[in-house]
Amino acid sequence: MLKAVIFDMYETLITHFAVPLYFGSQIAKDAGIDVKDFREFWDPTGDARTLGKMTLEEALTAVFKGNGCFSEELLDRVVAKRIETKKECFDHLHEEIIPMLRGLKESGFKIGLITNCFSEEVDLIKESVLYKYFDAVMFSYEQGVKKPDPVIFERCMASLGVAPDECVYVGDGGANELERARELGMKVYQATWYFTDAASPPTGRNDAFPELSHPLELIEILTGNKENQNMENRKIVAIGGGENGRISKDGKALPYELEAQDREIIRLTGKDKPHFLMLAHSQPLEAQEGYFNVMQAIYGERFGCECRDLKSDRLSDVEYVKSLVDWADIIYEGGGNTLRMIALWKETGFDKILRGAWENGKVMCGVSAGAECWFSKGSSDSLSITEGEGAPIIIVDCLGLLPGLFIPHCDDPKRVKSTKGLLRESGEIGFSLSNCAALEIVGDKYRLITSDASYHGIKAYAKRSYWLSGVYVEEMLDLSDKFKPLNELYEREE
Repeated sequence: MLKAVIFDMYETLITHFAVPLYFGSQIAKDAGIDVKDFREFWDPTGDARTLGKMTLEEALTAVFKGNGCFSEELLDRVVAKRIETKKECFDHLHEEIIPMLRGLKESGFKIGLITNCFSEEVDLIKESVLYKYFDAVMFSYEQGVKKPDPVIFERCMASLGVAPDECVYVGDGGANELERARELGMKVYQATWYFTDAASPPTGRNDAFPELSHPLELIEILTGNKENQNMENRKIVAIGGGENGRISKDGKALPYELEAQDREIIRLTGKDKPHFLMLAHSQPLEAQEGYFNVMQAIYGERFGCECRDLKSDRLSDVEYVKSLVDWADIIYEGGGNTLRMIALWKETGFDKILRGAWENGKVMCGVSAGAECWFSKGSSDSLSITEGEGAPIIIVDCLGLLPGLFIPHCDDPKRVKSTKGLLRESGEIGFSLSNCAALEIVGDKYRLITSDASYHGIKAYAKRSYWLSGVYVEEMLDLSDKFKPLNELYEREE
């Protein structure tokens, strides 16, 4: 149960960009100092001023003396102007800030503040109209530690008396605060209400996190009015396996078996001609173009979608990646080496972008590696790809959008043989999907989608299994087309 909200201060509760800035370059101009000469002495004081080791007056004295222009009159004038411009920020609050804070208090939430700040800002915040709403305040200047150090987050939660899973963190994203809050286990939102085209904070939007475009949106979410809507927008279609009409290595045209699943993926977007983004990162780079061509023949030529692909060698270009993800309605990953793919995503930060895409309503889908990747763990034959057929099936830690161990191609005897051991090892509940079976999860409901699996000599099926009190439990899943409560999928019964 959520009990507290912790906020960032600058570009979250207040903004610098609604008033004339008075930062280093402006101070240098007032003092008649070249900006480069000013920064030679000013920039090295940043950490000391943030961590309580140096006041504004001490830092400016060092700068002015270093540039041979110190006087008490100059010091007093610059300090007064700096404080006045900082104070003015509180006169230009977003109109929903106070109603949001008041609403949180009225709803029973504790409110915390964590801010990286300087000496001149501490008293201004304490004297502001905002301060009375805070139950715990962590000024870096007083704490001697700053974001993203986990210590300052942990101190704030301890002061509020809450655990990470009982806490929401809201910030614009500076100082890697959102990443750290999520790592610690908090629910995280990016505040973008002060972001404008004319004067945008340096952080920019981060697709790895759900965004709040106006302050009262947070109240809607925490009181359930919008969270239910957000959950309904989260969509995953995880396909256990099946052929897509590709040409085999021996030149044989394989059947197209997944039309029912592909049509449902398109339907979930709510658009007649949605944007389809192919990843294929489970394949080597040289094979990704061929995989894209196969899927383009389905989604583009057959169903009329606009199709693009994101190759693995472009993942380091963050702006390019975000632009494609923003463009997409459907994000599809294919089969291949799950172990290598997940490692690549986590190394490049693409895992966070994918999570943000899911939270923002994109249809996340795929087959085999592209199905198990959305769950906490996957049953993978990745080692057999690199070491040969004798290599064991292994558990791969995946993205964790949903809990559970996903087992694709469960009609394969090797998968069947390994499942009990993998579930005992992981402690997870397992979802086994045969070729031509897909698990569709929309918000808090699920159902199965199946198609003709006669090419594999089976009838498509799905089951769930788990260990309970030393007993292995295995149940076939209902293949009807009716949605059922998702929580039923995770229940463990004696």
